[in-house]
Amino acid sequence: MTSNKVFVIWITLYSSLINGSHFRGGTITWRPLSKTPLGNTVTIQIRQRWSWRLSAVACNQAVIAQQYPIGDAHFLSCTSGNCNFWRVAVTTQTYCIDFNTGVDVSYGEKYDMVSLPVGVQFSVAFSSCCWFASLVAGANSPWSVVTRINTIRRPDGYINSSPSAAVMPIVYKEVGVKHVYVVQMTDNDGSDVLKCRWASKINNMNSYDECGGICFGVPGAMLIEDNCTIIFTLTKIRIYVAVALQIEDYYDKTSTIPMSSTPVQFLFYSYQPASTCTTPPKVYSGRSNYDCVSTSVGRMVIEDILVSVGCVNKTIIDFITSIPAGMTKGPIRNRTASVYAITLSWTPTGNQRGPQVCCIVAVDNTHIQSNQLCITYLVDPDAPQFVGSSAWPVGTIYENQTIFSIESTKPIRRPSWVRSSAIRFYDAQSNSLVKSFDCVTSSQVAYSDTKITIDFQTAPWTRGHSYYVTLDEGVAIMAGASSCLPPSAPITSSNFWTFHIWDPSVTEEPMENNTSTTDLSTVHKDDAIATTDAMKTLAPLSCHSHHIALDPQGSSLTNPLDYLYNEDIYIDSNVTLQCNIN
Repeated sequence: MTSNKVFVIWITLYSSLINGSHFRGGTITWRPLSKTPLGNTVTIQIRQRWSWRLSAVACNQAVIAQQYPIGDAHFLSCTSGNCNFWRVAVTTQTYCIDFNTGVDVSYGEKYDMVSLPVGVQFSVAFSSCCWFASLVAGANSPWSVVTRINTIRRPDGYINSSPSAAVMPIVYKEVGVKHVYVVQMTDNDGSDVLKCRWASKINNMNSYDECGGICFGVPGAMLIEDNCTIIFTLTKIRIYVAVALQIEDYYDKTSTIPMSSTPVQFLFYSYQPASTCTTPPKVYSGRSNYDCVSTSVGRMVIEDILVSVGCVNKTIIDFITSIPAGMTKGPIRNRTASVYAITLSWTPTGNQRGPQVCCIVAVDNTHIQSNQLCITYLVDPDAPQFVGSSAWPVGTIYENQTIFSIESTKPIRRPSWVRSSAIRFYDAQSNSLVKSFDCVTSSQVAYSDTKITIDFQTAPWTRGHSYYVTLDEGVAIMAGASSCLPPSAPITSSNFWTFHIWDPSVTEEPMENNTSTTDLSTVHKDDAIATTDAMKTLAPLSCHSHHIALDPQGSSLTNPLDYLYNEDIYIDSNVTLQCNIN
C-alpha cells in the first residue's frame, strides 16, 4: 500500500516537471500548395516550429534520425472566424530537427496538409502552460501562439501565403548595453507589404489572446514596425526576456487590413562578460547576413561557415543554430589558431517549398555569442527569368553600339546585398572578359519595370569579333516590399545572348533588324523612346542618323496611337538612310 502511494506521488512530480516549465517559443506559418486552385477548395500546408527545454523534451541524433515526435501532444484549436470549416485534428507534436546542450534547447518542426474552402478565414492557436520561472515578465505563465489563415482570393486573384521570420530561439545579449535587433521578415508572395507589431491580448485581428503571460515582455523596448527592428536594453543579469510578435502582410501600401498574421516568439538572455576581453566572435561566410538564396527541391545545399575568435587564447566551443528540417551540421574544425569552421548540408524536400531560414551563432569558451548570420533559402521560388528572345541587340551589329538590354518575366529591381552580382561581356574568340558591370553599384546599369539596360558609354568592340553575355544569379531581384525576394536565375551559357561586330572589309553591311523583340503593343512610351535612341547607334560611321516614319502620317513613337485590346494593329515603317557614299 505504501509502495503504491509513493509511486503515485512520483508520477505527479514528474508530470509537473514535464508540463511545468518547458516552452521556449515558436511560430506557425502556412501556404497554399497552389496559388490558383481549381474549384472551390484549396490545400493549405501548415508548418509548426516549436522550441523546448532540452532537459524536459529530449532530443539527440537518434531521435532526429528516427523522426520521433517530441513536445506537447495538444491540438491546434480554432479560436475565431469561420471555425466550422476547421474540422481536422492537427497535433502540436513535431519532429525533432536540432538540439543544443549549451542553451538547453530542442527544436521541432512539422508540416500538415489541410483542405479548406476558398473564401474563408479564421485563427488557430496553440495555447497551454507553461513558460519557465527565469523570465523578467511572464514567469511560469501560460503561452498562447496564434496565426490567421485566410483563403479569400487576393485582389490579384491568387490565394495568399503567410509571412515568416528568421530568428534564433535564444539570443544572448550583454546586460546594460543598448541593442538593436532586426527580425527578418519574408513572404512567399514577394510583393506584399510586411509589418510587425507586438502581440496583444485584445483588440487584434485574431480576436484572441496572442501572447499569454509574455505580452510586451521586453521592458522599455521600442519596435519599428516597418522593418521589425527591436531597440532595447537588458537591465537584469542572467535572466531571460520573452518576445512575442505578430508579422502581418498587406496587399499594398494603401491597404489598411492585413491578409494574415504570423506569430513569432523567442527569447533574449542577458549576460555579464566574464573576462577582461569581451570582443565577441565574428561569424562570416561567402554570404552576408539576411541573404536570400534560391535553390530547388532535390538540389544539395552546402554552406561553409567560418568564425574568428575575438580575443587571444579564446576558443569556439559551440554553434547554436536554427535550421530547416533535414539540414545537418558537421563537426567544429580548427582551421587556424583563431579561425574555426563548420559545414552545413541540406537537400530540400517537396514539402519545404517556399522560404526556409537558417540562422547560426558561435559561442566561445567564456559563453560570449558571435553576431548572428541568417540565410533565407527560397526553395523553388517563382523567380524572375530572363527571356532570351528579348536580348537586344543580337546578330551582326555595328562597332559603335553602346546600349544593350534584356527583359525578365517579372518586374525587377536592383539588388542591394553586399556581394557582387555582375553582367559580363566576353570575346568569344578568346573567351576573355571585355567588360563586367556590378549590378549592385554600377550607374551604367538601369532598371525599369521588367527591363535591364546597360550603357557602355564608349564602345569596346573589335571588328569581325563575336561576343557573348552572361548574367550572375541575382543581377536583379523581383520587385516588391518584402526584405527577402527571389533573385533572378543565372545565365551561364555562351549561346544565350550573342552578337557579332560587322567588319566592312569582309561582309556586306548588316540589315537593320536588331530591334527589340518586345511586343510593341506592350511597350511603355519611355521604353519606346529609349529603343529608338538605341537604334540610332546602328548607323555606320559614314552615314548621318537614319529617319523612321510611321504610316499613317503624323504618328510617331513619342505620340503613340490608341488601340483597343482586341483590335488589330499594323505598322508600316519607312527607313531612310541619308548616306553621302551610298
